[in-house]
Amino acid sequence: MLTRREYWEHRKYRNTIFGMWKSFRWLLHRTKMRIIFFCR
Repeated sequence: MLTRREYWEHRKYRNTIFGMWKSFRWLLHRTKMRIIFFCR
């Protein structure tokens, strides 16, 4: 059984990874849109 502190550490870690992934996806999307716009 996880202690409360370990549980929060795990949650914080997961949220950080998820946030990074989301911002990365957003950045990728913006870059792709810009490339498509310039290529047209």
